[in-house]
Amino acid sequence: MRHILKTMDFTIEVEPVIFEQDLALHENATLNIRIGSSGFSAMTYMDVDIKDFAKFSEALYCFI
Repeated sequence: MRHILKTMDFTIEVEPVIFEQDLALHENATLNIRIGSSGFSAMTYMDVDIKDFAKFSEALYCFI
């Protein structure tokens, strides 16, 4: 599931890929990130613990 946050000249897309068979492991998901701003863009990925990412997302939502 891709999540997109967009303003006039800034876009960030976050797409977690969860490996359900690896949920017991510390790094059990890949987080694909795409950023675009003022004609420039970048793309990267991170190995993350999906449970920690869920906590981060909840805290970010409460902050906004």
